[in-house]
Amino acid sequence: MFGIRLGYYSEDPELAYQIDSLCDFAEDLTPKFEAYVLPFLLQGKLGNARTWQTDFWDRHIEVIEERLFQHGKKFIVGTERPTIADFKMFAPVSLALKVNSASVVPTDIQEQVMSKIQANPYYFRWVDCMT
Repeated sequence: MFGIRLGYYSEDPELAYQIDSLCDFAEDLTPKFEAYVLPFLLQGKLGNARTWQTDFWDRHIEVIEERLFQHGKKFIVGTERPTIADFKMFAPVSLALKVNSASVVPTDIQEQVMSKIQANPYYFRWVDCMT
């Protein structure tokens, strides 16, 4: 509702479909993200970092990189400003990496993820635009 009111959604059916599709994809990936971070909140120790990087980050980066590559614009669905899909997909970045000074992810793991991000120029530019 707020996304529509504040202009972060689209009345264009194709763009609305892309936004909804990415929001659904983000929901599907949430358990893979939480598998690493949630154990810290419940038991005081993080999950498996390698699995987290392959199951979550590789897929997250791959899908966004491809979408951005297809149109070459700054934001995921090809708009000039972020949509709710950008905010939804950026949430894990903002929770796990150095943009969040309270991140529980160890620096060495953050650096490994950043290496993956930097290897994908469209994704890297998107992260920069979102921060």
